[in-house]
Formats: sequence, structure tokens, C-alpha cells
Amino acid sequence: MAIPLETIRLFPPHIRERGDRYFHAGRVAITASDEQGVQAVVRGSDDYRVRIRLLRSGALGFECTCPFGRENGWCKHAWATLLEADGSVGLPGLAPPAGTEGHNGAEDPGWQTQVRRLGDLLDATSHLDDMGKRWPATRRIVYILDVHASSYRTDGLVVEVAQQRTGPDGEWLDPVPLRVNQATWLNAPDMLDREVAQMLLGTRPEDGFAPGGGSARRYIVRAAAFDTTLRRMVETGRARLRVLPDSAPTTVSWDPGAPWSFRLRVVHAKKGRREVYELDGAFARGDELHDVHEPAVLMRGGLFVIHGCIHRFVDDHVFDVAYALRTALSVRVPRREAVSLVAELFKLPRRLDIEIPPELGLVHVQESPVPCLALRDAIPGPGGTRRVDGRLTFAYGPTEVPWTSEAAS
Repeated sequence: MAIPLETIRLFPPHIRERGDRYFHAGRVAITASDEQGVQAVVRGSDDYRVRIRLLRSGALGFECTCPFGRENGWCKHAWATLLEADGSVGLPGLAPPAGTEGHNGAEDPGWQTQVRRLGDLLDATSHLDDMGKRWPATRRIVYILDVHASSYRTDGLVVEVAQQRTGPDGEWLDPVPLRVNQATWLNAPDMLDREVAQMLLGTRPEDGFAPGGGSARRYIVRAAAFDTTLRRMVETGRARLRVLPDSAPTTVSWDPGAPWSFRLRVVHAKKGRREVYELDGAFARGDELHDVHEPAVLMRGGLFVIHGCIHRFVDDHVFDVAYALRTALSVRVPRREAVSLVAELFKLPRRLDIEIPPELGLVHVQESPVPCLALRDAIPGPGGTRRVDGRLTFAYGPTEVPWTSEAAS
């Protein structure tokens, strides 16, 4: 007997795919069966008991002792059992269930079938009434920002949704993966957690596959969602930063101010008895300044962390420059070549904010140059011919530069 289409539709494709593998691997053992139901044991990470029973409406109901099955009923183990039963003992309902015939053996009126269907629907949704009660005060959601895992990616920040429980002394224990189904997660008691769940469920998981009830929930938060999804996580007060794989996650906060901007800096320094100028970088906001080497974490998309606080910066294609200055790039010139260094920086293909030491006597004028032509009478030529001399300059603000000067370019 083929599995009814209505039953197939209960199982998402990725659940059926995993159940197929269990079935073909011979992990299902039928332990009991009759016209009203099938019972089996399925070998997974543990031995799980599955029950498929015939409901009053004639549809099939599912129960499984695995974490996902306890929340949803249907799971990969239930699908594997369906396949095994369909190919061996048969599915419940092959014969008319006892007690379902109408009066004097007449066919059941349609309205009675519909009423029984209402009973099945109420049974199936009654668990939603107390969903919030499944979050005791001794358990809470935490969000682990995995910087190490993110360093190997260019598409965003890896976030693991985890949970903590309190120990015997009332202290929060180490986070473990959050292993609940979507319905329970979406009914978390804290409104911020519910908002984050809705946002994350619309993003791509780290491995590209939607996690099941027993899988760790790890997602990619893209740069465009830093100010929304990521900020919501931090505002719960339960976001943690994991810099290295074996390091303990640390608490983080969010800088509510305006985004910072990146600037290049030509800095005067002394190396022994020599005076040199070095190329450096910094993040600036008003009168505040953070050296580019100061952040403990710097991420593509405009994010850096200092002293446990997440700051945003305008990543107008400057991340690679900032990262290079923090790691491998080192530019140092003697005093006599400092002006040439500044000139080369202004020739870069993208306009960057550049801080110039005042002692170099250079002024950065961002106005467009205005050509100026000054005319005057010249000494008459042969035969008394009248002549006019012209002098072309370019005005940069209050400063005029002759057209023959290299600075005019």
C-alpha cells in the first residue's frame, strides 16, 4: 500500500531524506503491529521508540521519543518507520478500524468524519497552549558570536544559538547547543528572543541546511543585518564573544553611538636618532580616536570590538586596508620623503580620509580647483605692436598654484 499523499506532506523534504537513509541502512525494527497502529525501535544516536497510530478521522498520528519527535510528532525516525511498515507489515487502516462503522453497518455519514477530524486537530495543537511553560526560570537562551569560525568566511558573522541552565549553586553553567524545535523557540518568554528567532529563521544556516531538533543552531548574520539582528542579540544582555575555539565566551555590549570612520595617518616617530614618518590607521568619531591595532576583533562589514563593546564603522571598502595595517603592511620613510609619501596616498584609486602632520606644512583642500587667468599689458613688440601677457594659475581655496607647478595636477 502506498503512503497517502496527505501523510507525505507532513514531512519536509530534508526530514524524508534523512529518514530514507535510516530505512535503507536497516535501522528500523518493527516490534508490534495491528490494524490500529505500528510500533518500532529505530537506531540513531540512541534507540528511539516510534508509534504510528490510526486517528479517529482515519489519518495517521505519530509519536517518537527523540527530542524533535517529542515536540513535533513527525521526525526522520517516524518517516523511516513508515517506509519499513509500508514494505512489510502494512500501514494502519488497511481494514476498517473497529467501532467506526455507522448504525447497522451503514457507511459513516460525512459530518461524523469531519467532527472526528476536529478532535484530531485539537489534540495536535493543544501542546501550543503551554509552550511558554517549557522555559523554566532555570534556563535561558544565549547567543555566541563565533569570531574564529567567521574569520574563514567573507559572507558574515557565525552565530550559535545556545542555552544555559543553572547549577546546584544557582550559577549559570557553560552554554550548550539549543536543541528545541522552532515552535518552542518562537514561544520563548523574552520578546527579544522571539524577535531574534524570527530574524534568524529567515537567514541561511552556517552549513546551508536547516537544523533539526537535535542539531546545533548556527547561522550566518550578514553585514546588512548587524544593526538589526545582531544588535537585538546583544541587547538581550546574553550575547557572548568567542574569539578562539577553546576560549570561554565573554560578555559583549553594543555601542549605541554613530558609526566610526576609518582614516589613514602619517605619524611622526623616532627610531634611535633618526626621525621617520610611518603609515598608520585609526577609527575616528568626533574627537574620539582608536588606533587600528587597538580592537581585539575587526570584521569585514564594519564591526570592531574594544573592551567587550561592539562598535560599527563605515566599511566603504576600507576593511582590507585596515586589516593589512594590523597584520603585514609596514610603511616607513625618512623625513625628507614624507611629502612624497603623502602625495602617493592621494593618488590611491579610492579617496580615503588622510591625516597629515601639521609640521609638514601641507594643507588638504577638498574644493575643486578654479582656473584663474590674469592679463596685463606687455612691452610693445617690433613696430609698436601691442601685446598682452597672460598668467594661468589654479585656485585651491585661498591658495593659488601656478599651472607649471606639479602641485597643480
